[in-house]
Amino acid sequence: MSFERIYATYYKSVVGYMVRLRFTRAEAEELAQDVFRSVFKEIEAFRGGDMKSYVYTIARNIAFNEFRRRHTGGREGQEVPLENVPWLAESVATDGWTGHTPPSAEEKLAEQEQRSKRTAWLREGIEALPKDTAQCLKLWLEDFSYKEIMASTGLSEDAVKSRLHDARVRLKERLGDELEGGANDPKG
Repeated sequence: MSFERIYATYYKSVVGYMVRLRFTRAEAEELAQDVFRSVFKEIEAFRGGDMKSYVYTIARNIAFNEFRRRHTGGREGQEVPLENVPWLAESVATDGWTGHTPPSAEEKLAEQEQRSKRTAWLREGIEALPKDTAQCLKLWLEDFSYKEIMASTGLSEDAVKSRLHDARVRLKERLGDELEGGANDPKG
């Protein structure tokens, strides 16, 4: 998506977002310009995904920085936490776009540790599979199609499907509930 299209699509809603955060219309328009200046500078770093979330994350961060700048104590450079801005604390308790409460740093760390454990368990489980079964699964995990796996391994399509099914069954037996939610049926 071109920058011009991003700007045309989201400018008015970003201004509205800033107004809802209690900035004046003029301030909201200025902050929206800052948002799109950041989007323009960082567009090459955008890795895909939901552009709306990307733009609004930048908008939220710029708004928070402006609140902090306005509420810090003069020369001492004292930072005022956002929680100390009474009306703002309520509006940021949940993500305005998803309605979910953002996870705390501790929750994010715990989630990251759990993901790391699952990844390690999965790697160990894959390494414990028979060689040809593990090879089919690794290729499938790299988004190879059945035909590509067949060409790489010399197995028939039925054999590839059988190996992938066997891998799933064995991993589920070995890993149990740790695999739930992350394992899908193999694709074709």
